[in-house]
Amino acid sequence: GLETKGAEELRDQLPAIYEQIEEILVNSGPFVVQSRKAVDRARQEVGLREIDDLFIQKNRDMFMGVMGRDSQAPDILVYGTTTTQTTESSGGMFSRDTKERRYSLSLEMIDAATGTILSKVSGKQEIEYKK
Repeated sequence: GLETKGAEELRDQLPAIYEQIEEILVNSGPFVVQSRKAVDRARQEVGLREIDDLFIQKNRDMFMGVMGRDSQAPDILVYGTTTTQTTESSGGMFSRDTKERRYSLSLEMIDAATGTILSKVSGKQEIEYKK
């Protein structure tokens, strides 16, 4: 799952972000990645509206039961959060006004049985806009 927080919801960019995360996991070697469509269908069947509902043991057990019925239940869940930070500066006599936006993506690998965070990584990108 991927949660967006910050100034932008990034809805139009979410599919590309999901694809990049899946590509990294598939090509990393030791992981077998479940189809996002299968995960979404299992969430619907269990009645989970938000991906972070999986942090509640009862919800996680129901979800894992559905995933295990149709395929192999995952050992690890990947949960991501995107955030944005914006800064603006007024230009002076010889410079223009600028606006910078910093995007951050954090991914957590979570033990599906216990909900314990096993690993966490973050990445950042800065974009500068000039007025």
